[in-house]
Amino acid sequence: DHADRLFHSVGEEWGLASGERGCDTGCVKELVPEFYYLPEFLINLHNLDLGTRQDAVQLGDVGLPPWAKGSAASFVRAMRAALESEYVSQHIHLWIDLVFGAKQTGKAAEEAQNVFFHLTYEGAVDPKAIADPAERERVLGQITHFGQTPTQLFDRPHPQRNTLRSAPPPPIVERWRKAFLRPTVEQRGAGSTTAGPAVTAIAAFRSGGTAVCAGPFSSPLRGDRLEILAWGFWDNSLRLLLARPLRAGPLL
Repeated sequence: DHADRLFHSVGEEWGLASGERGCDTGCVKELVPEFYYLPEFLINLHNLDLGTRQDAVQLGDVGLPPWAKGSAASFVRAMRAALESEYVSQHIHLWIDLVFGAKQTGKAAEEAQNVFFHLTYEGAVDPKAIADPAERERVLGQITHFGQTPTQLFDRPHPQRNTLRSAPPPPIVERWRKAFLRPTVEQRGAGSTTAGPAVTAIAAFRSGGTAVCAGPFSSPLRGDRLEILAWGFWDNSLRLLLARPLRAGPLL
């Protein structure tokens, strides 16, 4: 693609999408999943020749916000923390309504100021039915280069996600402290010198008792509520996870 069309600066794209430049550009941007787990996508690891912009800027690594201090890993870690924050957990159903749900089309979309150019909507036009080749190419070019609205998945407001704030604080501190002090005795048996897998998670049950787990994504299965303190992740984070039975209910 042309150098001026490539993603090269987080700050510049934020300015275009947010209107910080003093005008509404109508620029809509999508944050792909890599923003939340893959720092390498922001770095030109192989020094590829990506071209030079009209403002004489040679493209290379993606420009990051000042708070990232030049570190792609720090940037992605902060983005991941924001995505997994309590605030996002409590409000992400509103975003689902706009992008995939009840406020994507119709009067609800108009009231939410969530309306886009008509060719971006699925099924708005059938290019094969356009007889004029020039008009057909124009329509296909619009769809190809300016994107399309996702398929609408829900026609009712999406339920709010259950979060830790909606439940009593988990009594984890004393339980994980006791389990952490005696993992080798409880896991291998007293007097054993056999090395076992690295301990990377400690689980505590609401009904009492603790268990030591040998992987950040493994945990014992029990019917009651479970609290897990896990580590060993790529970003060196310490995570408190809560699992509890959910009441079944229709999503559609």
